[in-house]
Amino acid sequence: MLKKENRLTTNEFDEVFKTGKKNFSKNFMFIKKENKDSLKISTTISKKIYKTAVKRNEARRKIYKILKENFKKIPNNFWATLIMIKPILEIEKKVLEKEIFWLMRRNK
Repeated sequence: MLKKENRLTTNEFDEVFKTGKKNFSKNFMFIKKENKDSLKISTTISKKIYKTAVKRNEARRKIYKILKENFKKIPNNFWATLIMIKPILEIEKKVLEKEIFWLMRRNK
């Protein structure tokens, strides 16, 4: 899990969702808003993808683990949210990592 100061609050999430730039990949929608102060990232998954909270939390933990391990590689000038649009629990970690960082580079 990311540190609390590196995760978006509910109000910040709403702001990013309404005013941010959206990019899509096979499994994710990445929404980014420029911010000169800090880097904050959150993840979201719909009940349509996984019905149980256990599966949604497992998917969320998988993404947060990837972000935490590579946090030093991410630039410090934006807020972002990563929305899962397909089931990701069956996908390998390396593939997800590659896709997430491709989205971040694409959205510059």
